[in-house]
Amino acid sequence: MLKGLSKSAKKDSDILWNFTKFLINRNGTVVKRFAPVAEPASFEKDIEEML
Repeated sequence: MLKGLSKSAKKDSDILWNFTKFLINRNGTVVKRFAPVAEPASFEKDIEEML
């Protein structure tokens, strides 16, 4: 079943899993996107830069 889901993405911008993480600015615009396996600590610096 999971193999079929991973093949459903047609392009890199498609979301494969519901655990994809997005960094969104105060205006609601997506600034950056992180893979489902990305640990929150790995993009802590990106968050701090936006504050």
